[in-house]
Amino acid sequence: MTSDKTTIYAVRRHARKRCKERMGFSLTKKLRLQIISMIEKDEHIFIETCKRDRFVADVDLSGIIIRVVYSTTLEDIITVLDRKPIEILMMDV
Repeated sequence: MTSDKTTIYAVRRHARKRCKERMGFSLTKKLRLQIISMIEKDEHIFIETCKRDRFVADVDLSGIIIRVVYSTTLEDIITVLDRKPIEILMMDV
């Protein structure tokens, strides 16, 4: 059985890996906390709800738009997505 702490570390590791792969830069702790803060302050563009506790949002960081999946349960970024049209992303799932 996975503990909550292990789960959150795995989620953060996944988000860092996907950010590097899809955006070309590292999702540092400072950057992750900045994105989370912007989401909590409603400084994001809501795209779509994925599941009951997750939604897709675009966050503008000094002209760089980052599309993330955010979990309201974990209060953290689940992954970083390509900025394709959302219909294409949902077909892949």
